[in-house]
Amino acid sequence: MGILDELHRSRRVSVANLCQRERVEAGVVSALFRVLTAAEVMVPGDTPDEYAAGPELDDVYLRRGYLCWLNQGCGATLLSWAELAKIGAAERARHSRNGGAVALSSAVMGHSDVDPITYPLIARMPFTAICDLGCGDASRLINIVKARADIKGYGIDLNPQAIAAARAAVAEADLSDRISIIGMNVNNLEPPAEAADCVELITMFFMGHDLWPEDNVVEVFTDIRRKFRACRRLLLADVVTAAQLPLEACPIFQLGVEAVHSILRQTLPQLEDWDRVFEKSGWTLNRRITLQIPNTHLFELTPREHA
Repeated sequence: MGILDELHRSRRVSVANLCQRERVEAGVVSALFRVLTAAEVMVPGDTPDEYAAGPELDDVYLRRGYLCWLNQGCGATLLSWAELAKIGAAERARHSRNGGAVALSSAVMGHSDVDPITYPLIARMPFTAICDLGCGDASRLINIVKARADIKGYGIDLNPQAIAAARAAVAEADLSDRISIIGMNVNNLEPPAEAADCVELITMFFMGHDLWPEDNVVEVFTDIRRKFRACRRLLLADVVTAAQLPLEACPIFQLGVEAVHSILRQTLPQLEDWDRVFEKSGWTLNRRITLQIPNTHLFELTPREHA
């Protein structure tokens, strides 16, 4: 309903205005506001109708992508867990997530916990064209291209909702002449000739684990190296399976990620699995940086022939 956005922007929100704008019932909103007040996301304002930003708002706002991933991106998957767990339901399970919401939530999570590390790294790299595999809503690609007037961008994604969101965002940013969004399955990668011959930097954020099992990942990463002939760097950010920890020591996001991927019949790789993939598919690992998202790392890779 835009409550967190309004509180973050204006530092206050009106029950009456919210109900009129969103066409929602006051009783439902009041109950929700009680929850947010108890969590100190908001506090009562000067009038019974108003609420102001609470001491926990800024941290909750910064982490809102995790909530979006859980309840909007994966809510239907979790609600249907019992049905999707049945034999023969694997294909339906794999299509149960909301791709648009997953793309949005990944962008929001990345803004706080990935971009502060990747943007300075990318800014120091020489390249004239970049391709983001699994570009989602293209927010990261847009920011990178905006920052440098001399580069072009290509975004590749399979999900129709993500593609529509990305193209709309590129048009709104007035970058349609510099960014192309391409609907394509990375498992059957055939980049346009223009991109194959000019892309020097490839990024892949939080999509690599969806490509497993290992034989398939090796094939995809070999394809990327061979078909993007001009590529000199690949930045891969992804989540891995954590070591077996006591339940009370596990970050809640880790539990959610592992639960959702079990429903999707996807096994999350371990760090050593990625090392093996890089070796088999012809990539040299230059460095690995641990990110703030639990059990998530950034890998900087070079094609072996250019290492």
